[in-house]
Amino acid sequence: MSSEVYYRSWMDKPHLDPNTNLLTEEYVQGIGEFMRLVQQQPDAKSDAQQGIPKLCPCGSITKEVVDEEETYDYLPGKRYFICKDYENDGLHFRQPWVMGMQQEVERLKVRFHEQKKLLRECESLKVRMLLTRVAELEKRNLPVSNSG
Repeated sequence: MSSEVYYRSWMDKPHLDPNTNLLTEEYVQGIGEFMRLVQQQPDAKSDAQQGIPKLCPCGSITKEVVDEEETYDYLPGKRYFICKDYENDGLHFRQPWVMGMQQEVERLKVRFHEQKKLLRECESLKVRMLLTRVAELEKRNLPVSNSG
């Protein structure tokens, strides 16, 4: 390890107090700090692993890597979105590229349909507003102009 502070040192120490058989205070504090860090991340929500992950719960950015050892669909190497500080400890993202892309496309399709619906609602509102304005002008017996 480098000279910088190893902020997860609490993970490497015994988790249980041998006398009380309860979690150590240091371990409880470490878990609490980690959970606060995760909750502060913008993508740290229940669907954080949906689509293309941008941040890992540990706070590091994710990157695309190709695992040359594995083969996918007869192509050499399998692609992953992976935390730049990945360790196989269950606290970092390592998501297959295909899954991330498929989920991202589905997310974009939903977003597209929401925008399309919003546009239709705006156009409908615009027509209703114009009809209301025409009705007001007709009540006043004023000439209706095309300028708007």
